[in-house]
Amino acid sequence: MRNLFDVFGDEKINSLLKKLILLFSISGTALLTGCSLTVPLVVFSGNGDEVLKGTATGYLDGSGKIQFSGTTIDVQCQGDFQYQRTGYKGWGTGSVECTDGTTANFKFDSATSSKGSGYGDDSKGRFFFFAYGYKDSVARILFEKAAGHRIQKKGPELIPPKITLKRSFSIEETNKTQDVISRVSPHTVRIQTEKNEGTGFFIDGKELILTNSHVVGLAETVQINYQDNSSTTASVIGRAKDIDIALLKAYQPKDLSNPIAFCYGGYPEVGEDVIAIGNPIGLGTTITKGIVSGLRGSGITKQIQTDTSVNPGNSGGPLINYRGEIIGVVTSKIGGIGIENIAFAIPTEQAIDSLGIDVESTNAEQNLTKCGNQILEDKSSKNAFQNFLSFSDENQVSNKTLENSNSKNNSGFLENESFYKLLSFVLGICLVLTFMTSRFKK
Repeated sequence: MRNLFDVFGDEKINSLLKKLILLFSISGTALLTGCSLTVPLVVFSGNGDEVLKGTATGYLDGSGKIQFSGTTIDVQCQGDFQYQRTGYKGWGTGSVECTDGTTANFKFDSATSSKGSGYGDDSKGRFFFFAYGYKDSVARILFEKAAGHRIQKKGPELIPPKITLKRSFSIEETNKTQDVISRVSPHTVRIQTEKNEGTGFFIDGKELILTNSHVVGLAETVQINYQDNSSTTASVIGRAKDIDIALLKAYQPKDLSNPIAFCYGGYPEVGEDVIAIGNPIGLGTTITKGIVSGLRGSGITKQIQTDTSVNPGNSGGPLINYRGEIIGVVTSKIGGIGIENIAFAIPTEQAIDSLGIDVESTNAEQNLTKCGNQILEDKSSKNAFQNFLSFSDENQVSNKTLENSNSKNNSGFLENESFYKLLSFVLGICLVLTFMTSRFKK
């Protein structure tokens, strides 16, 4: 039996084989282009408070699509990516857009078809991270490792020495933000470590500074910058076990007159106006205003929710009412895709108690605010009022003197009038007697 080479010859057979190989390669590529692989996806944004979930689909032509949505919030995101492969590993870049207006660019490397991760920053400056092929718990560990100092990390518990705080006067309630700022701002400080930056404030008007544990992290000493641009160092002498609070002691005390009042013995009212002072994203001292949105939790974990604008650098700063009383320590913001204007502060009473600090007792007979502080009266207004009273008393005395003088003058006048009437009567009698005597003589 003759074979193909005998029938067609070597050259024709070789040419036919080349055409068949080319045909299969073209059709095979066309078929593979339509193939894809879809894997489950978990996404973390900002501090990682909200976990978003979805899928990533990669095509063999090097393109892909990503889509995910919130697990507790109503937000959907989708985007595209391009990748290249070398052996079993790949790398690439992509972008995503969400229904709340957030966009993000990301990159990934050393990814396989079954496991991988990517990261970047979103349009609002928050860390963006995704992982596929991992359990949620493992994905969170990868997220925290990739985020590094951009997420909060607390140091170990540290019990401070025995401290008793004295109470200070609050100011009379005002609707002028400037009055509150001028009272509290000199007592705030900027805190810097090798990795973190935040805010703190004096609670004794001299050397003890309250802030967040995650601001100082694992550091034993930090740099303190005062409002007058002078600086010193401070040692970390206390860290709370249960909440995000730390206590510092400045090496060079700052003797500030009129220590600020702190709230110990009450909570703010929902809807109450508040002010936050901080040093966000390296901009220096910044003032923001808002309201108390709610009170969350209970006991030592109770927190004040506020819509006051809070950004990195505000942590550890004071949340203040319009009596100049510090009602809370700004601690965190729920930041992430689909979440806006939700910030929290640790009530001052919880912060102080968590460190085992004592507070002097108050006199129940005194006129106190709901935070337990006496009100510092406005001396200028009080003096003006006293001067008014004094002026009124002097006027009253003058009026009485004038009345007495007029009374005396009127009394004298009346007495003289009676005398002249009597004199006229006597003269009249004399004239009548004289007339009658002259008639009888005739």
